[in-house]
Order: sequence, then C-alpha cells, then structure tokens
Amino acid sequence: MKITPTNNKEKGEGTGMLRAVFALVSGNTVAMAVGFLISPLLTRLFSPDEFGVLNLFLSISGVLILFANAEFHNSIMLPKSEYKAVACTHLGMLTTMAACLLFLLGVILFFSLDFEVGPIGNWLWLIPIYAFLQAIWNILNNWYTRTKHFWLISSFQVSQSLGNAALKSLFGWLKLPHNGLISGTIIGSLIALVLSVATSLKQLRPLLRFDGLACKVMALRYVNFPKYSLPRALVNYVSGNLPILLLSAYFSMDYIGFFGMATMLAFRPINMISYSLCQVFYQKSAEMYRDHKPLMPFFRRFSKNTLMIVVPSFLALYYILPWLVSFLFGEEWVETGTYIQMMLPWLAMSTIVASMGFLFDLFLMQKMGLIFEIINIVMRLLSLGYGIWVDDFSTAILVYCLSNFVVICVQYIWYYRIIRKYDNSLSDLWVNLRGATCSNLR
Repeated sequence: MKITPTNNKEKGEGTGMLRAVFALVSGNTVAMAVGFLISPLLTRLFSPDEFGVLNLFLSISGVLILFANAEFHNSIMLPKSEYKAVACTHLGMLTTMAACLLFLLGVILFFSLDFEVGPIGNWLWLIPIYAFLQAIWNILNNWYTRTKHFWLISSFQVSQSLGNAALKSLFGWLKLPHNGLISGTIIGSLIALVLSVATSLKQLRPLLRFDGLACKVMALRYVNFPKYSLPRALVNYVSGNLPILLLSAYFSMDYIGFFGMATMLAFRPINMISYSLCQVFYQKSAEMYRDHKPLMPFFRRFSKNTLMIVVPSFLALYYILPWLVSFLFGEEWVETGTYIQMMLPWLAMSTIVASMGFLFDLFLMQKMGLIFEIINIVMRLLSLGYGIWVDDFSTAILVYCLSNFVVICVQYIWYYRIIRKYDNSLSDLWVNLRGATCSNLR
C-alpha cells in the first residue's frame, strides 16, 4: 500500500512526541529514584526537627514562587510569533524579580523590628533567593518546552536531584552547625540552574532582545493569568494539603502517617508522568491551535489509549496492593495499601485529566479553571467534614476520594465540550471561506 506524505508527516510527529515524552519521563524517573534512594541515608544524618524546618521553608517558598511567576510563565507557548513569546518570558522574569525583591525587603523589615518568626527565622532571608531560582527555572522550563528542547528540562531535573542529594549528604556527614538540608537544597538548585544556562546559551539567545512596550502589550493580552490562574494555583496549593492540615486536628498521627505515605506512593509517579505529558501536549496543542488545526482526534486518541492501559493495570493493582505495601514497608503499613485502593478511581481519571490542565490557558479560560478549583476545595472540605462528623478516618478518606473522582470527571466532560466547540468553529470557518471563494469565482 502506498503511504501518502501526510501519513509520513503524522508518523514523524507522533515519533517526535514519543521522544519528547520519553526524555521528560526518563529525567523525572532518574530524579525521583535519586530522591528515594538517598532518603534512608538522610534520615540518619538529620533530625526530624531539621526535616520539619525544611518542609516549612519549602512550603513558604512555594507560595512566593506562585506570586513571583504570576502564572505568566504559562503564557510563553501561546503566541504564534517568537517575538511575542520572548516578551512573555521577559514579563515573567520582571514579575519574579519584583516579587522576590519585595519579599526580601519585608524580611529585612521583620528583622529590624525584632518580630518573632519561629524556627524558620534563621532561614527566612534565604526564601526569596530560593524562590527566585525556582521561579526563573519555571520560566526557562516553558521556554525550552516551546522550543522543543526537552533534553534541557530533563538534564536540569537530574542535575538538581543529584546535586541536592550529594550536598545534603556531605553537609550531614560534616555535621554542619546549621541546617544542611536547606543549604543543600538552595546550592543544589543554584548549580543546576547555572549548568542549564551555561549549556543552552544558543537556545537562550533570542531572550537577549528586550522590548518594554511588548511586555506591556503581553501583560494586557494575558492579564487572565495573574487575574484567574494565580488564585487558582493558590487554591490548588492549599487544597492539595487540606487532608493533612484538617484531619490532623481530629485523628491520631498514625492515621495521618498512613495516609501521607499513601498519597506519596500513589501520586508521585502519577504526577511525574502527567507533568511530563502536560508539557509535551501543551507545546503540541498550542502549535495546532495557532495553525487552526482540530484537537478532538488527538484528545480522543490519548483518552482511549490511556484508559486501555490504566483500567486493567489498576484492576490488577487493586487486588495486590495490601500485600505489596506490607511486603515493601512492613506489616504495620498495610493500611496504607487500603487507602491507595480507595484512591484508584480518582488516580485513573487523574492520569488523563491532569495532563490536560493546560487547556484552561490554551483557550484563555482561566476564570473557569479558578471556578473548578473553588468547587474542588469546597467538595473536599465537605467530604472531610463529613468524616470528622461521623468520627471515622476511613470514611473521611473514602468520601474525599469519591468527591475528587466526581469533580475530575466533570472537568473531563468540560474539556471534551470545549474542544468539540473549538473544532466545530474551525469547520464553520472553513465552510464560510469556501463559500466566499465560490462566490468570488462566480
């Protein structure tokens, strides 16, 4: 059978996408493996208090990173022209510098007024430095994604993970008088960022052209990012930590420990795969959107193929989870497997829907994304509140997982409808253009 040029092109595009996904997933896998392998060593070198300060440091930094980027980094892939994409990149960098500088000034004011800031006080002034490094990387990450340099993203993830692991181990072995976990995290991120920039000077050359007027234009064009995407990201950040924050006040820490381990084991690989797929799909979909190409065939194909893999895999996993968890972590952790069983329907839909979160940005419907996040956190509060009311931790988790499954199913239906509406608009546009052409010919 003769193969048409179109089929060859589609085959080439599919192969290129698989290569991109492989590059990102492999980098994420190595980075995650390093983190898992080094954990037993770090828990012997550092005290629980030091880990607690690190978690608090990272939590505060996470909020500042969200404000620093103002979600403008997600606009980099949307403009058709490189010139406008460069302006979006500069816009994100400007907001990052402004936010981190303001926070640093606030820290200086806190210290000058002798405010009590608790165990994080000695490290508070380093938060804007760490947040700046991570926020700049978020911007470069999206620039590399737009330009299809996925290997640069993968190399950063690996180098940051290896650097953090090596430095934390070294600082712990040397018994430094200060928290080596925080020092290792900051210095490791700095080294990874410097290496990434040093090895990608050619890819970053277009960013040397700065245009203040273009930045203003892009700020107005993509105002929905800080207006709606930023609150959405903040709500999502709080929502993701809600079970631990809320249930710990009503149930013993044993339950919290089991559930915390369950979420880590269940969502770390899912988030890793979804994040990698989202980056590749965002770049590909933005390209198709700019070229006025239909998205539904791609949407359906991905949904179908993912479900064909996820459903039988998760069904098999359901029956072996308690045994598998107890075998890997010990009999006392068997309850963790039970909680993961409750999560499986939610995890299955998350595998599909989490990879499509960019659609809110692609269609500039960030307000709808914020509405979904508000609905989600309200549903989570109600489900956890019900579990607290009946005084049963397992019931709280079960209703919590079911509510998340329902919300994410509704979100998938919304994605389907908005893509179908977009594809129909392309068909109408083609019919109108063809009609106008025929009329001119007559």
